[in-house]
Amino acid sequence: MADLQQKPITSSIPNKAGLKTTTIPESSLSTTKPAKIDPRPKPKVEILELKDYKKAARTLYQAFAEDKVAQYCSRHLEKDPELRRKCDTKLLETFVYSYVTEGVVLVVKGDANTNGDGVDTNAADDDDSTFETVAIWATPESEVETTTPLDNPGFAEFASMTGPEGCKRVFGQLFNVLQDKCDEVMGVDVEGKDIQNLWTLVYIGSTPASRGKGNVRAMFEYMAERFIDPVAGIGYLESSNLTNTSIYEKFGFKPVLDVNFNGDLAVGDDDEPDHCRMDIMVRGVRGGKWKYLDDARRKFNYVVPDYSKLQ
Repeated sequence: MADLQQKPITSSIPNKAGLKTTTIPESSLSTTKPAKIDPRPKPKVEILELKDYKKAARTLYQAFAEDKVAQYCSRHLEKDPELRRKCDTKLLETFVYSYVTEGVVLVVKGDANTNGDGVDTNAADDDDSTFETVAIWATPESEVETTTPLDNPGFAEFASMTGPEGCKRVFGQLFNVLQDKCDEVMGVDVEGKDIQNLWTLVYIGSTPASRGKGNVRAMFEYMAERFIDPVAGIGYLESSNLTNTSIYEKFGFKPVLDVNFNGDLAVGDDDEPDHCRMDIMVRGVRGGKWKYLDDARRKFNYVVPDYSKLQ
């Protein structure tokens, strides 16, 4: 229990005659509480090497296991869990591989690269091994084609695995619509300058055991300090979890538009709606408010979520 009553402090201040004892009045003392210091070591953020792209994909697979958008993409394969897992993994592998060469992929490897049992697998690409956290960013120069699968060998293989329904959901709906919505949102800037300096968060995710360690904050800070802010870039992301929008706001992102996807499949015994939602968010220059935020929200009639009701 701390003693919050402030008392005069005496200190010895040297002068020409020697030491003089001075009493500092209570009124001059600051009542501001000292800032809390996080005792945890700061996570080490690194650029992912191409040789580790499959391990990074496994990390994201675990991170998005319960994600509504990820489930929507492969819901048609619900009766074949093994094929569904392979398709989900192939899609993530293609994203990681593509952006290692065409963007920026960050990783927090953690104290040890482990499998589900905590066994160190750093020396081998074990089928169960993962990192702690992975983030994929598209830069203004990135040229990863997501709407035409045959232009990317990885997406072409995924397309053959997932079948017509999966192609419709992933390429015809998700990727195509999100690209159109990006153009619409950034089109609010009639001069077209912001979209030319756009840095898009494609994926960020931590394995369940790695959450709460500060990895996500460390990754956002790393990306902002080293890539986005030095060039006065604009940040952009699509949140697949409405409750996460309040987290992204801590890093300067503000929601401007929600996008809804609806399928026609019954899900589970409760006939759950075949539906998912994504919220588009934009970060202004150096984390400030995007200058077109209010214009965009008015254009799309966006209602800012009441975060207190989402907990």
